[in-house]
Amino acid sequence: MYFILKAKKMREICYLCGKTIEKGQLSDDHVPPKAFYPEDIRAGLNLQTAPTHKDCNEDYREDEEYFQHVLYMEVLKQRPPIISHLEKDFSRRAEKPQTPAMIRKILKGVSNITPGGIYLPKGIFQVELDEFRIQRVVLKIARGLFYLDNKSFIPLENAKDIRTFCLDENEVPDMYKLYWPVVRLNGVYPKVFSYKYFNTCKYSVSGKYPELDKLHRYSMFFWEAVMFCVTFEEP
Repeated sequence: MYFILKAKKMREICYLCGKTIEKGQLSDDHVPPKAFYPEDIRAGLNLQTAPTHKDCNEDYREDEEYFQHVLYMEVLKQRPPIISHLEKDFSRRAEKPQTPAMIRKILKGVSNITPGGIYLPKGIFQVELDEFRIQRVVLKIARGLFYLDNKSFIPLENAKDIRTFCLDENEVPDMYKLYWPVVRLNGVYPKVFSYKYFNTCKYSVSGKYPELDKLHRYSMFFWEAVMFCVTFEEP
């Protein structure tokens, strides 16, 4: 007599909370968000997704919209090659009610006076950024990449370093740039998003520097205009 054993399909684990995703609660989240890719470009791309609970995913929606709109202002200044597609996409989305509402919120933080009380030259303004919301999105994307790269969950508290708004390579700390030559550039469409991932566990220094043997470093580049860097400790 022969027995055919059918293995049960493993349930997905939410990359944001680490808990099992029950039936009907699965939401495949794009990493990075699909909205970051202009509509006329993303149609032909095979974008990466990671499993989440619907509620976990929805909890970041407004922060992702804020992140995208704030960065768009910086992208406009730098005029990278992707800018014509972004302008077209932004104009299309501006017709939806949530976009003007988000812009109004951002403009409330615009001032021609620096935090130190210095008046900026005519025509130059400073935008007060919500660092918490920005870092929240950066960490979400980095954790999604970790899941895709390692097929495992990494807790939020394992983030040990985060560097935001590196507008020039010189602003990136050496502890990230040091590894760039030995790792490849990843990304479905690098003109929108690309990243470099360095797993120090694979490049052990034989116990000489144990604090460096259990780190995961990400350098993430958005629209070829701004970079964010994150370091996670091995879970």
